[in-house]
Amino acid sequence: MKEGVIASHFGVAVVIEEASRERVLLRVKRKSGLVVGDSVFFDSRIQNIAARKNILARQTDHGIQEIAANLDLLGIVVAPLPRTPQSFIDLAIVAALHQGIRPVIIINKADLVEHAEFETSLRKIFGADISIFATSTTTNDGIEALKNFLNKHGRALFIGVSGSGKSSLVNTLVPDAGLDIGNLAPTDSHGKHVTTVSTLHHVDGGSELIDTPGIRDFRIASVQPVELAALFVGFAQWLKVPCRFRNCLHDHEPGCSIRQAVSDLHIEKSRYEIYLELLRASKQI
Repeated sequence: MKEGVIASHFGVAVVIEEASRERVLLRVKRKSGLVVGDSVFFDSRIQNIAARKNILARQTDHGIQEIAANLDLLGIVVAPLPRTPQSFIDLAIVAALHQGIRPVIIINKADLVEHAEFETSLRKIFGADISIFATSTTTNDGIEALKNFLNKHGRALFIGVSGSGKSSLVNTLVPDAGLDIGNLAPTDSHGKHVTTVSTLHHVDGGSELIDTPGIRDFRIASVQPVELAALFVGFAQWLKVPCRFRNCLHDHEPGCSIRQAVSDLHIEKSRYEIYLELLRASKQI
């Protein structure tokens, strides 16, 4: 049998890339359970799937959607226009950390006048805990620094809301990717879904990059409410002070270290409200 990695998934067929970079198209069952990044053993069909070290997934109205496997980095591509909701960033970070994947924030469209204020606000919130890069595919600012970072860490998955410029960014990092690029209409605050299939690309320098279709919401999957606070950016320092109750959700319980930190203005109320929003969502999983 041969060994390879799922490089693209088309529902009833997958592209498998061997170590030689030769790619093979094989048919699979529509609900095969395979995702881009899976390591597989195959001949005329897939015979076995290697154990995954992690899987990034999100909750949808129809159940859990597995996105990609065996990742080292999650690149959260955001932009000032259309502005990425802060809760989207927090949810993606939580999902990554829960799976042992390192999150990184990529603030794209650095050439826009709205960028400076947006970058300042994100660095204030996330900069102490998460690596942040500012990039522009128009001026190429930040591209080389991001490429060097990717090449140090292995396989990355890029996610972002539609219109954040993911496809342009992938085309800049991987010139032969040839992804279609959409433009924002003057009245479209969300952007257009251009990428329709998750695909693995190779960055010059050794890393791998998976591009995904743009998504308009990211809901965490399989994260229990009691786990959430430890994964939420900005809470770690205050969790060192034990709460009265061991299984405290930092919601309404007395003797809560997080609620006390909010009361003492060590944690901004807006951050705490996002946490409560995520907590309510995690209780519904």
